[in-house]
Amino acid sequence: MNLVCKNFMDQITVQPMRAVKAGVSRIVKNKLKIDMTPMVDLGFLLISFFIFTTQINKPTAMNLNMPIDGPPIPAAVSKTITFLMSGNNKLFYYAGKGEDAIKNNLISLITYDEKNEWEKS
Repeated sequence: MNLVCKNFMDQITVQPMRAVKAGVSRIVKNKLKIDMTPMVDLGFLLISFFIFTTQINKPTAMNLNMPIDGPPIPAAVSKTITFLMSGNNKLFYYAGKGEDAIKNNLISLITYDEKNEWEKS
C-alpha cells in the first residue's frame, strides 16, 4: 500500500513497514518521508534577499562642539577629559587633572593601525 499526497510545494510519501514474527500480530507502522528541498530553497532565498538588501554602515566622525570665543566656562575637574594627539597615529587621554593622572599613571593610549582599527593599550 503506497499513499502519495501531492500538494503545491511538498510531497509526503507514506509507506507501511511491517514487522514479521511468527504468530504475533503487530500494528502496522507507517514510515513518513518529507521532502525538505522546497524549505531549503526558501531559506537560501531569504538569506540572499537579506544579504543584498542590507547596507553596510560607513564609519562616521562625531561632531565636536567647540566653545565660542569668550570667557571660559567653568567645569568640574572630575567631569573633564583631556586628549593629547601625537604622531604615528597615537592618542593619549586622561580624566581629571593632568598632575594627578601623571602621578597615578592614569594616562591611557589608543593607537590606530593600518587596518583602520583602533586598539586600546
